[in-house]
Amino acid sequence: MKKIKITDGGELLTFDLVDILNCIKDVGSNYNWAILDIYLTSKNNSNLNVLEFENEVNAKNELFKINFIDMLNLSSKFNQVIDGKFIAFKGNFNNELIEIKDLEEKFDVVIEAIDSSYWTVFSKDELIIELLKSTFRKVEILK
Repeated sequence: MKKIKITDGGELLTFDLVDILNCIKDVGSNYNWAILDIYLTSKNNSNLNVLEFENEVNAKNELFKINFIDMLNLSSKFNQVIDGKFIAFKGNFNNELIEIKDLEEKFDVVIEAIDSSYWTVFSKDELIIELLKSTFRKVEILK
């Protein structure tokens, strides 16, 4: 189990969720995915209604479940994820209340956007961490 922090070294990030997901797409589809607490901007040519999507994800008392391919396609419409949590689990999700502090204990992968400044990725699968380390230029191991 490792957790990494991905930055770009500059003041602005030049990558987003779609880049992270593309990096792990060979293993990402082995998991069931869900989105929590998302705030984002969309690309100008996207038909994504950001407020409606954020409300759909954030207003629920349960997980916004999505398969990997749909999440990859959806993320291509994002200009920038400001804050968001993207969690994955090899089993089936249940609708128990999710405590944000328990994400790394309960899930196999946790990808988090932090205030448009950096991303963290926790994974119980070492391959995911290695794929990200070999793709992004500024990666710090947190644990």
